[in-house]
Amino acid sequence: MYSSGLKFGIYPLSVAGTPTGLAVGPQDNYEQIQLALKRLRGESKSLLPRIYLVYTGPADSEEKLLSIVEKYVRLGLMGDLVVGSLAPNIEMDHWIGLIRKIIRQYGSYLTFRTLSTKIGRIFSFRCRMNP
Repeated sequence: MYSSGLKFGIYPLSVAGTPTGLAVGPQDNYEQIQLALKRLRGESKSLLPRIYLVYTGPADSEEKLLSIVEKYVRLGLMGDLVVGSLAPNIEMDHWIGLIRKIIRQYGSYLTFRTLSTKIGRIFSFRCRMNP
C-alpha cells in the first residue's frame, strides 16, 4: 500500500536527551548535516528535521530562544519544532506569548507545530500545518 501523506522526522543535531541527562557529541557541522539530510531525503519531501527548543528558566530570554529558532531557519533545519519548558515556575501568559511569537514569525517554515510544556505533567498540542 502506498501513502502519500506519511512523513518521517529525524533529529539531526548532536545533543540528545538520555534518562540520566544530556549526551553531547562532537560539535555540529551544519554543512554535513544539510548534506546528510539531502541524501536521506532524495527527491522526496517526506523527511523533516525535528528541532527541540527548551526553556529552562530566566536565563533563557525570549531573544535568546528566538535567535536559536532564527539560526535553524537560516540553516534550513526547521521542519518539525518542539517547544518545551522545564522551568519549575513558568509564568503562563509570558510562555503563551513566546509560543505565539514563534508561530507568527516562523510558522511558514514549520510543517508540523508541536508545543508542549512540563508543569507537573505534560500538556501538548499538535496540529498539521501546510506551508
